[in-house]
Amino acid sequence: IYGPAASGKTALCNTTVADLMAKDKDALVCYIDVEGTIRKEWLEDFGVDTSRVEIVLAGTSEDATNALQSAVRQGIFDLVILD
Repeated sequence: IYGPAASGKTALCNTTVADLMAKDKDALVCYIDVEGTIRKEWLEDFGVDTSRVEIVLAGTSEDATNALQSAVRQGIFDLVILD
């Protein structure tokens, strides 16, 4: 998903996580945050069980790429978000 700042990309991701968790009570999510803007409180406002979300703060695009590769290799996450 690509778009300008404040266009709703993160809200769409949060809604997707909440929908997944509503359908699958055991779902695990890896949320890779490049901009350092994600807040657990905001996820909870969307109905996300944050105990089943691993938040990775990636300071650079290289960190984000490494985190993404690691999350996929682990194979334990039902959804990986790179925001």
